[in-house]
Amino acid sequence: MYNTNRLFDERITEIKILLSVMKNIENGSVQIDGGANDVVPILKSNFLLMLYNLVEATVVGGLLELHEKVKDSQICYAELIEELQLVWIRHQISNKSATEQKLQEIIGRIINNETIVLLNHNPADGKYLDRKTLSNVLRISGNLDAKEITDICERYGIKHTASDVNDDLKRVKDTRNNLAHGNESFGECAREMTLAELEEIKNGVEKFIKEILDGMTKYCDQKEFLQAKKPRTHKHG
Repeated sequence: MYNTNRLFDERITEIKILLSVMKNIENGSVQIDGGANDVVPILKSNFLLMLYNLVEATVVGGLLELHEKVKDSQICYAELIEELQLVWIRHQISNKSATEQKLQEIIGRIINNETIVLLNHNPADGKYLDRKTLSNVLRISGNLDAKEITDICERYGIKHTASDVNDDLKRVKDTRNNLAHGNESFGECAREMTLAELEEIKNGVEKFIKEILDGMTKYCDQKEFLQAKKPRTHKHG
């Protein structure tokens, strides 16, 4: 999970830089054309957009690395935890009629202990699993809040300790969507929010996503996507 952890650290650093700039503008240590009253509200809206960008980039990036880890592990259906067995089956029958022939094909791949790839990878056709494909399959498009992320983790069997008690992720998601859909302008969307409020939201989002990422990292490093091996029983004559 190295790449996603690095991405998380980079995005958090960018967000902290913007927060520092806004504080300097408000306290007068940095002078800008147009005046703080006009510029800072626009920067506040961009700050919330950057927070949502952090959320989606980290979650999708972590899931991509997870899919690659499962693929590289060269395991069969029976070795997967039940959650991933369902993920694989759902993908096999998605957008296709569950014909007898298709079901027979799925059963055959299970019985023959074929190596499982959760989502199709077909390098011969130039098709690789990427952010866009995974986002489409999971229907991630500006809708990630704590509930949605928790649901995804449950679907994959990822354990975590994240909790969004103040609904920080929902506020960030709703703001992002209002801006993206043109419901509010950048100058008005976050105007009434103080920098202290924005910093609290940032801290809540950062803590939540870091705990999700820690859960994903442990899931991959300790191969928690594998069925626990049952101890052998010895028959006594």
